[in-house]
Amino acid sequence: LNGSLVNYAPLIDLKEYFIDKNVNNVRFDTLKNHIDFKDGTISIPNMTINSSLGYMVISGTQGVDLSMEYYIRVPLKLIAGTGFKMLFGKDKEAVDPDQEDDIEYAENNSKQSFVNIIIIGDEEDYTVSLGKDKRNRKNK
Repeated sequence: LNGSLVNYAPLIDLKEYFIDKNVNNVRFDTLKNHIDFKDGTISIPNMTINSSLGYMVISGTQGVDLSMEYYIRVPLKLIAGTGFKMLFGKDKEAVDPDQEDDIEYAENNSKQSFVNIIIIGDEEDYTVSLGKDKRNRKNK
């Protein structure tokens, strides 16, 4: 309930997608999900997160060695809005690190397109790329 990610490097690396948001302090509402822990790996099924960056769907795995493979689905309109601001908006200004953005919620009953972001690696060495989750999964 009422959590936050503060100075989380993988999110900070995505700041160009969230030019008017404070990626150094990402607030989120209630998280509700289950995780499976087997053979040193935590598996996270699809989970909708309503956050101050917008809403997103996250799934993936994290090892006890801090290796990670996360899949993040972000609504296309969020990315498109950012792209529009970058192309036609005013010059980018630094986001105030004390800025507290409002939590945004998923829109019910609407079909949306998503951008798929993949984060793979560990906390010291990771890559962030675009692409779909290619794992065989029961719950898509």
